[in-house]
Amino acid sequence: METLTQNFKQARQAGFTLIELIIVIVIIGILAAIAIPKFTGVTATAEHASLQALAANLSSAATADFAIQKSTGGTAKTACNDLKTLITPPLDEAVYSLTGTAPDCTLTRLSNSDAATFVMVTD
Repeated sequence: METLTQNFKQARQAGFTLIELIIVIVIIGILAAIAIPKFTGVTATAEHASLQALAANLSSAATADFAIQKSTGGTAKTACNDLKTLITPPLDEAVYSLTGTAPDCTLTRLSNSDAATFVMVTD
């Protein structure tokens, strides 16, 4: 009977010690200290990648416009600023600036002055 009472007390008191909990908290703190700095630059990297993708989209649209106009005898767009109407939806002038002289164009995000350059086909 005494052995049964001792086993019952031990089973009720089973759990983590204070040392084990502190070690777990320290490990979580170390992991957080390593992970948080890696995620702080993710937004800027994603914004730059989206700007580069938009510049590539504009370059493709300019190439397609050039091919269509050459095959139909029309006049292809030669000014960088004219390319903003080739994509759908059109480039938002409150967010982006499209500058440069053909064939080198620069797409700039006005909020952070991040820029991406691309080449348009002119002939």
